[in-house]
Amino acid sequence: MDHGLSVWAESTLCSLIKLRCESLDICAYHQETLYLQKYLEKALRMQNKMEEADAISERLKSIETMRRAEKEEASKSLWDTLLSDPSEALNIIMDPSKKNETKK
Repeated sequence: MDHGLSVWAESTLCSLIKLRCESLDICAYHQETLYLQKYLEKALRMQNKMEEADAISERLKSIETMRRAEKEEASKSLWDTLLSDPSEALNIIMDPSKKNETKK
């Protein structure tokens, strides 16, 4: 992209994103895959493909919103535990693996 080869960058980024999404170990929501999608958005904008770039931008925003909500829910859950059972909250803080045990 830095050399003005946005068409080649688009092709390369699309291939990389597709491979990462098809991988069993890596998915569309992996942080590095999201970075590649941001670069793809930039390459598309350089080619004046605004509709495609806007679609990627909206998808990335919704993923970020979903992650933020998950973090808030996890934080809220810890506070709920702290208020209802302070000793259990302390155990979870000291040994995070116990958090999974309390959900079972």
